[in-house]
Amino acid sequence: GWPIVAAGPCLVDDLEAALYSSKLCSYAQGFSLIETAAAEKGWELDPSELARIWKGGCIIRAAILDDIRVAVRRREAPGDNILFDAGL
Repeated sequence: GWPIVAAGPCLVDDLEAALYSSKLCSYAQGFSLIETAAAEKGWELDPSELARIWKGGCIIRAAILDDIRVAVRRREAPGDNILFDAGL
């Protein structure tokens, strides 16, 4: 079986950071896929607006979408990966 480990503050902080990072990677991948499809289909989408809509009216409603919305606006070019944003 698995050894029992006491979850100290450091472990909890590390797990929280890992969860945040995994969520951020998922959103970055999703936005990249949406932007690629939009370019191929000729759709005019505003990723920042998508994040706002999802935050306010979708089951997602994750607070991280506020940070993502800011990161999308700061990108130098559409399609730039939001993971490189210093604010995230």
